[in-house]
Amino acid sequence: MKGNRLIILSTAMILIGTLIPSGGSVSVGFQFDKIVHLAMFFILGGSILISIKDNTRAHQALLLASLFGMLIEVTQQFIPGRGMSLYDAIADTAGLIIAMAVYSSSKVRNSRFIRFLGRINGNISD
Repeated sequence: MKGNRLIILSTAMILIGTLIPSGGSVSVGFQFDKIVHLAMFFILGGSILISIKDNTRAHQALLLASLFGMLIEVTQQFIPGRGMSLYDAIADTAGLIIAMAVYSSSKVRNSRFIRFLGRINGNISD
């Protein structure tokens, strides 16, 4: 569990943000909703990549995260004020792909910020 703090935190953020019933009174525009989905799954993808150093396992985890996004969309059709959206699932997957592309850059992978996140996550000790 120690090296999975960021994954747990980002997954909780996604579940809270997507599965709480909506009163329907708050309406966000199409673009903003998709940007939020993309950002949440970008954070999840980055958390996975920071936590799992083995590339094959990390890619498998990203695939599972994409399926997690699709499962959330299916689940939302049963929650009052929520609805299933293919475009949300696409935005979720896009966030994961962008996280993988950004993290793949050796400049980003070796940055102080990534090492800082690794310390928070429990992967790196001082």
